[in-house]
Amino acid sequence: MKKIPQIAFNRRTHKGVSGFELIGLPSLFQSGLPEDHDPYAFHRLEFFAILINLEARLIHKVDFQQFELRQGDALIIASGQIHAFDPHSTYQGFLVVFTEAFMNRYLAKETLSHINQLYNFHRQTDPIQAPELHTSFLEDLDLALQKENETSRACLIGAALTRYLVLLKERENDSLTEMPPQEDLLLFENFRQLLQENHPQTRNAADYADQLFVSYRRLNQVCKRVVKQTAKQFIDFYLLLEAKRLIVSTGLSFKEISFQLGFNEPTNFIKYFKKRTQRTPANFRAHYKQ
Repeated sequence: MKKIPQIAFNRRTHKGVSGFELIGLPSLFQSGLPEDHDPYAFHRLEFFAILINLEARLIHKVDFQQFELRQGDALIIASGQIHAFDPHSTYQGFLVVFTEAFMNRYLAKETLSHINQLYNFHRQTDPIQAPELHTSFLEDLDLALQKENETSRACLIGAALTRYLVLLKERENDSLTEMPPQEDLLLFENFRQLLQENHPQTRNAADYADQLFVSYRRLNQVCKRVVKQTAKQFIDFYLLLEAKRLIVSTGLSFKEISFQLGFNEPTNFIKYFKKRTQRTPANFRAHYKQ
């Protein structure tokens, strides 16, 4: 069985700008399939991406979910997520890709904090409808890329990306029936980061509440407001997603995966996975076998 490829950012500079690239979607497929991976099969990104759909409806797959994009939709894809293009869709638009290093260099810390939720894929699921924002952003990029001075070019691209992401964040907020308070978003993000670091040690929501110096009730309230799940449900959601990624993107045995996720016995992991997905890890791996 082949592993799901890890796609690193193309290290060549884009018009002298390191860590950023604007790719016309039709050009991805005009010269044939890439040598290092099949874009129609799941592959994992090691950078951030925005898929901007400018014409007909299309299907795109991210983290084992299928999304339908209308004309004027943008789909946010975070670093570490698994995605695949749909062979039956016609992709007309652009793929904007950039690294964390680019963001840290050209986007202010306040901006990064403000837009953080856009790339929190545990909250953001639906494409964002904003055709006028996409048009304005692409025009700003076109002007920036015409600058002869490399420093000016990079700074203007960073400014254009800053404006675009901030406005996308506002558009996402407008689509929500209720926006959680900022302090709830911050607490949830701290919880998510702790879970990412410590899930092999504990899956007990009360342990995370203790580490965050809040009550179990408070952590539950925040999770319900932010992701519409209890803290325990979110832990299960997070763990299952990590399990699915490991199952299909690595050659690790199920015993190795179970230990990596913090299960003492492989049989406990298999029961846990089957109870929540109605599939054994072996069946899940076979389904996504390439």
